[in-house]
Amino acid sequence: MHTDNFNNDLVSETGTFNSCKSSCCTVHKRNTQNDSKITNKFFLKYGELTREERRCLNLYSYNVLKKLNSDSTVCKILGYFKNVFNKQKYEDFYSKKKINPFVYEIIEYLKMYGVNQKGIFRVPGNVVFYTSVPKLLEKGEKYDISLYDIHTNASILKAYIRIVLDGIIPLGICRTLLKAVKSCENSSLFLLVKEVFPFSLTDDYRKLLLEMYALFREIDNKKEINLMTMKNILTIFPPTLFPSDSLTNYEVVSAQHKFLELILELDFETVSLVRLMKAKKYCNIIP
Repeated sequence: MHTDNFNNDLVSETGTFNSCKSSCCTVHKRNTQNDSKITNKFFLKYGELTREERRCLNLYSYNVLKKLNSDSTVCKILGYFKNVFNKQKYEDFYSKKKINPFVYEIIEYLKMYGVNQKGIFRVPGNVVFYTSVPKLLEKGEKYDISLYDIHTNASILKAYIRIVLDGIIPLGICRTLLKAVKSCENSSLFLLVKEVFPFSLTDDYRKLLLEMYALFREIDNKKEINLMTMKNILTIFPPTLFPSDSLTNYEVVSAQHKFLELILELDFETVSLVRLMKAKKYCNIIP
């Protein structure tokens, strides 16, 4: 991997964020007519990437965030990067458990039948079932969704993500994400996280995160019936979406909640061509 290039890229792009904050936000304004041609030229859609390109982008983005994980400030990290880059081991990136595809059937079931249920995800289901059924899902098995009520199915889904998968967001980047939401919204760290995080998950975990947020939006659309606003939902879900080792105190949970709110604003589809090229260099796909 081109580790020297990675160091230089991170130094230069963080400096760019500091000196040209307005241009960093251009990607979030690309819907205007004047920006459309620029967007088409310098950005790609994630779905248009090859499997290998997605893998490299995911790995590169994850590593950018993980390298920012250990130091308290961006400046401190940049000083570190100028001198050394230890070859990264990626066990923690690839070691997440394989997701049972049946969870998407549960999500679709809840979209169809659960969004009108009062207190969905807040009211617990049958504790016997939502503690035992996730173990079946862990083995790759299915269960008859119709045998359980909405609250139990919702609790099974939460328990599967929380206990079996140990969350969706990788532990290795959690500190970076939480530092970002505590920083100024125009800070280099905050802007970098907004751009990079959507591509820092493996495809399967990225898909699950997006499907969960699609379900959250469906529930929020029916909030007058189910009494569950998006704020209610995202207040409940930090222990589910974040890994258990990241839950240390109330301050951390509060920051996690803020990050889950930030996800609502992120663009998971538009990929910077410049960032993709850096990722491909990092993975030795191009010289």
